Amino acid sequence: MAIDLSDNNPRIEYTQTTSVFRPIPFVFFNASTDIRVYLDGVEKQYISGTTLNDVSKFVVQGNGTAGTGEVKVLGTGTLVITREISIDRVADFQPTEVFNANPISSLNTQLDRITAIQGDFNDEIERAIALSDSDTAA
Repeated sequence: MAIDLSDNNPRIEYTQTTSVFRPIPFVFFNASTDIRVYLDGVEKQYISGTTLNDVSKFVVQGNGTAGTGEVKVLGTGTLVITREISIDRVADFQPTEVFNANPISSLNTQLDRITAIQGDFNDEIERAIALSDSDTAA
């Protein structure tokens, strides 16, 4: 899967009036670790499966390819879904390794993760209070 660099925004907001599955329009790799869900500012916790009966939890269906994942949380209000990918390296290529189908797939996934992490950083930076370039001191 390649990440569309023109639309690598890892945040979406919905006004939720009913508890239905809401689309996740950005790429994620692991629903249990990459997705953050907030309803009226209160973070919900991931549970596996598709059955949901706890207002403090959320479920995800779909595999993470942009536009195929969906989140469900119980309750009404402002629903915010964000991506927060942990910074780690999941593939290590040896200098003597021959590149066949598996290492190329691993390399593509690693590069997609790096691109997604940069999108996460951009979202965080754009939402932060910062000094202007002309400020001389904090």
